[in-house]
Amino acid sequence: MNHPPSHRRLSVVKVLLVSVGLLVVSYLALAGVRSVIAYRDVIEAKDLLISAEGTLNRGGLDVTADELDDVEGRLERTRGKVESASAFLNHDPALWVARRLPWIGGQINSARDLAQIGLESADLGKDGVQILRKLLAVREEGPGPLGEKTIRFLSDVEPEVGRIEERLGEIKARQEDLQSRTLIAPLSSAVDEIDGAIARIEGMAQMYRQAQVLAPGLLGHQGSMTFLVLGQDNTEIAATGGLILFYGVLTLDQGKVSDMFFEDTEEQIARWQERTGGEYIEPPGPLKHYLLREYTWNLGTANWSPDFPTAAQQADFFYLKGEGEPVDGVIAIDFTALEKLLDVLGPIDLAEYDSVVDSENV
Repeated sequence: MNHPPSHRRLSVVKVLLVSVGLLVVSYLALAGVRSVIAYRDVIEAKDLLISAEGTLNRGGLDVTADELDDVEGRLERTRGKVESASAFLNHDPALWVARRLPWIGGQINSARDLAQIGLESADLGKDGVQILRKLLAVREEGPGPLGEKTIRFLSDVEPEVGRIEERLGEIKARQEDLQSRTLIAPLSSAVDEIDGAIARIEGMAQMYRQAQVLAPGLLGHQGSMTFLVLGQDNTEIAATGGLILFYGVLTLDQGKVSDMFFEDTEEQIARWQERTGGEYIEPPGPLKHYLLREYTWNLGTANWSPDFPTAAQQADFFYLKGEGEPVDGVIAIDFTALEKLLDVLGPIDLAEYDSVVDSENV
């Protein structure tokens, strides 16, 4: 049976339309599969970042070389996952077309920006790992002048901190741009989660910059500095961390301890009372009622105020009562903090006492 030419042309058109339709459906199905894979990559990358941060938070400054190797491996895998998802978002033909659509395009472009934040975060984390590796190297050097080690460490990590600040600036700029857009829930949630991480990293970078400015002066590189050191017993509760069990006077010159003296607080109080014939200074009401009774306020309980500058001034007042020499500043430290500090920085050689102090014997 012969069909008219018009009918045959219609049949050919139908076949072509069906074929094209099948190709489009097949491609969209493939694109859908790739979208699922990309989404899974992003979720896995996020989980890797969270687990890496968790390891660093648990280890703190005590993190080991093996833990840093593990964290660095997770960050490398994070970067690989995000790069894969980013390549899909940037180069998939269907998404290239979709990016031109009014609302959908905005969501896709936002996802691309989030992927870039993921890449920056992974690289930022790797810079953080390098800083901790340098700290480990300082710890493994053994005994040595703490001031010299501190200044050298602050100088050595400047490149990494500089890169962290640069990456942080780029992340913040992208985040602020994303916050100005109307986003679907998953994207909006991801943007909000960045806030906490940014605040933590900014805080650490600011602490570094403060230490960089203050450390040379405090460690005696701009002239010797003398400090009143308050040894707080953190097993006896007091406002700034514990009753002042002992005190010391520490002089630093060019990053080294040039002079040091420590004494039991009770000895200082007894000397003051003997010299003055029992001078009495009225304690704050609650301190008098619950602890000192009829006894004078003194260096051991000087840290009544929870505001450390106020407590430090009061401690300096009582220290001078015992005929102490003027100091440039006041430092308070408890036993736990001292142990942790020595564990991080390593042993300190006290040549004057022919001994080495570490976190085990302090």
